[in-house]
Amino acid sequence: MPDLNIKGNTLDNFGKHLPTPVIEYVGIRADKLEVQVSLYFDFTDLEKDTATFLEYFTDPTKAPLYVTVAYVIGDTYAQAVIDKTQPDIFKELYATPNSGLGGAIFQFNDGNAGGAIYSNYNTILFDISDANWKISDQNFYTDDDKKLIQYTSTLTLDFEVGNKNFDINNLDNNIFVTPATGTDNTLADEFGGAITVFAFSSWYDPASPELSGWTATSQQPFPVKQLK
Repeated sequence: MPDLNIKGNTLDNFGKHLPTPVIEYVGIRADKLEVQVSLYFDFTDLEKDTATFLEYFTDPTKAPLYVTVAYVIGDTYAQAVIDKTQPDIFKELYATPNSGLGGAIFQFNDGNAGGAIYSNYNTILFDISDANWKISDQNFYTDDDKKLIQYTSTLTLDFEVGNKNFDINNLDNNIFVTPATGTDNTLADEFGGAITVFAFSSWYDPASPELSGWTATSQQPFPVKQLK
């Protein structure tokens, strides 16, 4: 496999403060999204050995690193995250309805509304001993010949809103396609007929037990998204 050269500043590209997950691809299935993300590390100038460095991110008493992938429905809401007019992406996350945190409700073009059956995010702890993380056998190098190590994982985002998903075999079940007959029960125009996938890293685990029982009114640490 040929060597690949990574152009640009590696800190800007892969994270100044925390490793920045890079979305390698998004697979669209009838009922879910599959998102492959990678973390890239430059171990060249470490004062400690690589194992000690990686242990720092997986030890819960130090700084465990969580990688989250999430989708945001609607260009307006996604662009607000990108432009940082909505600086807190956690406020765009919502849980499953039976989680005790509630779920999200989306308006349809026919005036009805549909609830999200699943949460719009999935989180994994970065842990190289976890089989869900694979180290790449591809050689990556910076402009100054420093070797980068790539770790990759694939996370799944189940999807169903108002009994609709991404089905292309039965377009009447597709959330973004106007049904051939009956009312237009696709997502309301405010959602722009679009879905955007984000990936980010954090020391914070959205699935932390401390969240149990928190509701939209408490907004700690993020509100349950209710779109009506």
